[in-house]
Amino acid sequence: MSLHRALQTVTGLLVGLAAVSVYLLVLRPAFDGSSEWDPRQIHIEPYPAPSLALTSTRGEDVRLEDFRGQLVLVFFGFSNCPDVCPATLLHWSRALGELEARGLGFQGLFVSVDPDRDTTDALEGWMANFHPSIVAATGTREEVERVAADWGVYVDIHQDHDIHGDHTDHPHGDENLDGDENLDDSDGDRIPDYMVEHSTRTFVVSAEGQVVRLLQPYLDEGSMVDTLLPLLTR
Repeated sequence: MSLHRALQTVTGLLVGLAAVSVYLLVLRPAFDGSSEWDPRQIHIEPYPAPSLALTSTRGEDVRLEDFRGQLVLVFFGFSNCPDVCPATLLHWSRALGELEARGLGFQGLFVSVDPDRDTTDALEGWMANFHPSIVAATGTREEVERVAADWGVYVDIHQDHDIHGDHTDHPHGDENLDGDENLDDSDGDRIPDYMVEHSTRTFVVSAEGQVVRLLQPYLDEGSMVDTLLPLLTR
């Protein structure tokens, strides 16, 4: 082999090794010591869960610390959501059924980011579709905005003729309601006509009150059970 060809070969190997190093050190998602990265969950350094004080659909105070000693799943959404919100609660419900058969479980906490439409009555009726142990919480717009900001949840409410919401996973954001156009519901009452965009990750809070995992959206119940079992049996 000529010297020139040998230098080309060595240079190619060095470039390849450099690319692999960049991927391993910078681009590859971090994980917490497991044998391989799990795309179902976002591994994070545990941190104290932010405060959460709102009102349940029964008019009772809901505080995160009320569930200390239990594994808690927290999700921010709204009842008019056409996709990720009902899918999340359905998978929660099925996962709870599977876990209960093993003598295990978690506390589901659904926080509405649409207090104008999600009155306690409307929210309670919607929650009847899901596992009865899941608690739904709401509050005034100011209270919901404060809690969402504390949790780093993106929420954007804006005028649109399509009342179905879009979803994103921006780490930060604010809420804004423009205009006052309404739609008629089946009873002839006026309901707000606007679009809601919001973060779609699920926060997993340990029994000690630490956020220990972020679950990806649309996680099915089987994957959810597999993900939560190590946290429930350790």
